[in-house]
Amino acid sequence: MAVWEVARITVAEATEDDFESLVRAHIPLLRATDGCLDVKLLRAVDAEGTFVLLLQWESVDHHLEFTKTEEFAGFVGALGPLFTGTPDTFHAATVIEGF
Repeated sequence: MAVWEVARITVAEATEDDFESLVRAHIPLLRATDGCLDVKLLRAVDAEGTFVLLLQWESVDHHLEFTKTEEFAGFVGALGPLFTGTPDTFHAATVIEGF
């Protein structure tokens, strides 16, 4: 069953555009990663510097395997300096698919 990795991330003031650019630049890496099915980045309109990064994985195991790779280290290494704290992250399964 596919799962979503949900990460609520807050970045430093005036780095929002840089953060978006870095995520965008890493989309080819994510697309090429075994088990990564989709990526979405949501930017809060009422909470300065707040984003929700959604990565869809074939399974939690696919995500956990990715976290052991050099590619993951590079991804987090690029984004991490902009974080104001540790992202709040969890896995979720779709239970209602909308309209």
